[in-house]
Amino acid sequence: MTDDDRKHTQNLISIHQRNLKILEDQAARYGDLAVPMHILTQINDIKDKIAELKKQLGGAANNLSGAAQPADPQPIMLTLRIVPQGKNAQVTWDCDEVGHYTSKFRPPYDTATLPLVIKALNAIQYPNHPSEGPTFEQAERDQLANLGLWQGDRVVVDIDRRVGRMLYDRLLTDDDAKIALSGVRNAAIANARPLTYLLRFPPDAVELAALPWELLHDSANPLVLSQGQLASFVRYLELEQALPPPYSPGKRLRILAIAPSADIPPQIRAEERQARNKAWAKLQDDGAVVLDELSPAMVSDLVDRIQSGPPVDILHFYGHGRYRNGQGELLFDSPGGGKAWIAANRLAALLGQTRLVMLHACKSAMVGEAGLLTGVAPALTAAGVPLVVAMQLTVQMDAATRFAGIVYNDLARGRAIQEAVSRARQALFVESDDGASWYVPTLTIRSRNTGPMRLIQPS
Repeated sequence: MTDDDRKHTQNLISIHQRNLKILEDQAARYGDLAVPMHILTQINDIKDKIAELKKQLGGAANNLSGAAQPADPQPIMLTLRIVPQGKNAQVTWDCDEVGHYTSKFRPPYDTATLPLVIKALNAIQYPNHPSEGPTFEQAERDQLANLGLWQGDRVVVDIDRRVGRMLYDRLLTDDDAKIALSGVRNAAIANARPLTYLLRFPPDAVELAALPWELLHDSANPLVLSQGQLASFVRYLELEQALPPPYSPGKRLRILAIAPSADIPPQIRAEERQARNKAWAKLQDDGAVVLDELSPAMVSDLVDRIQSGPPVDILHFYGHGRYRNGQGELLFDSPGGGKAWIAANRLAALLGQTRLVMLHACKSAMVGEAGLLTGVAPALTAAGVPLVVAMQLTVQMDAATRFAGIVYNDLARGRAIQEAVSRARQALFVESDDGASWYVPTLTIRSRNTGPMRLIQPS
């Protein structure tokens, strides 16, 4: 650590200590038994950051051998804690490089309008829209037209840009928000470091969590792809329960692929399996990965495998999902060639010890009016799964296959899941003619570790 690095670290410690004092003063006003959960979480997070920075200083003092620094630069972490306040929300911006800011956020769509906007975003996932996909009544068309999201006989082609820009403008209404975002983006560029946007929601932030935050779009490009810096978008749930223990990346992983036959054309299933197997081939050859598969996949098969087989590190599901009656569901096979839907709460009861669940199924990440935990991804996260990758809208089969191939290839090389998802998102943005799939995947984390999370230790 150079003298400049040491001074920078000491300055960060001072910033965090000032922010900690402010939060502890706020907590004291509530009394010991009534402190809001989000304030306690912020206090613990800042204490952890101070401890880590002091550890870095101590380690630098003892490291006189001139050991090489890690090849991959650590990402800059920008935390946006979004807490409802009536019809609006308070956003707390927290980052080592820029400090602590607060701002107000007024959602661009009300309770009645947001489901229609999500439906419109879902429509353009169908290549032949408007002849396929969801249909719209005249009243819905008129409402979308008033929002600038309908033209002629269809949803506007660039709805992702328009919705993303609306979100961006509402998020950046306050000067403090502009200062925080501009400062952290400039810091990422100046230091050639990736940027991670960590969005934290309390359990009652249902409508806020339902917004398609991955679409945030400035005047030029989406935030996750702009200014030449690849950025990650991570959703983090704040729940009043214990966090799962941290784990260290190992050298051997067991992957269970669930590939139901129900409503999946054989050619598509074969393409997905080929991409998946190709991505993990070298690790399998080296004995670093054991890959199992259930196909066809009945619910009873999954129960028997999880309960009686060796522990599963990664569960990969490639099939159909839906959001119905306030509950996320996945489609499995049933005896005799039939179909069976399994609800999120049933699935979550089985998979709480799995490190990573990859859900390549349409609508598997959706949330809705029944609560933040009703979608498959949030339910699994609440059950204890540290990492869940899922789809917030219908996803095109070829896009899902491509996405899976890139993510698994990166994980096999020892990249963090955050970076792997970002690189896959970047590929879909560049390669897809309609540009409708790159923002569909979501990454949700429930862990003590909010930094880069690897499933395999890089060599």
